[in-house]
Amino acid sequence: MGMPCLSFSVHYNLGHEVAPQIISEPKVASLRAAGDDGHEWERDTDLIYTVQSGPLRHLSLRWRNAVSRATFTDDADENRLIVSYQVKF
Repeated sequence: MGMPCLSFSVHYNLGHEVAPQIISEPKVASLRAAGDDGHEWERDTDLIYTVQSGPLRHLSLRWRNAVSRATFTDDADENRLIVSYQVKF
């Protein structure tokens, strides 16, 4: 049983060997002192609903949950609601 108006996606990004010498964040001092390289990862999850018919056809609502973790900056957790409308010329 499919739902053509609903979609889901997950994106994962991973970074290694981030050079602490070029970063000005306060948390980088401990990395520099230890001689370590930084690392980071981010996961974005999207749930998208697109209206298929009626006066709001092509209107999309996207809920995005983003999680970011790194050894050289503060953690970040975000929830966003993105509204878009496709216009054809």
